[in-house]
Amino acid sequence: MENKGNVTVNPDGTFDYSLDINTIGFYSIAYSQENSVLLYLEPGSATEIHADGSNMFDSYELQEASDDSKFIKEYFSEYSKFSKNQQQLNSEMKALDFSADRKRKELIEQSEQNRSEFNEYKLAFIDSHAEAPMLAF
Repeated sequence: MENKGNVTVNPDGTFDYSLDINTIGFYSIAYSQENSVLLYLEPGSATEIHADGSNMFDSYELQEASDDSKFIKEYFSEYSKFSKNQQQLNSEMKALDFSADRKRKELIEQSEQNRSEFNEYKLAFIDSHAEAPMLAF
């Protein structure tokens, strides 16, 4: 991904940044490598977000954005829930002692259910947004 410049954050945490783009595609606003927001922008489009800079991904709200940027937010919000659930199940499994076969089996079943639900969500998401330009990438 190409770096399009830096911004200065005001003391109150706000910033303004304008970018003229010539190419439709994915763009990221990043506070750090681990703390970013993915957007889908088109030439001539306007995007306005509000976010907590210490946790941009979980806190950002789209005030003005393309439908595709809204779809990305929707998808990754669901992915984040799935991922957190999966991490919790994995942590619980790691904490088990070797004799906890029943609990291990329950956690494996919950993990499989979690994955299955997310896979169903992904397929439904793709079907319901089949005409979205972002899916062409």
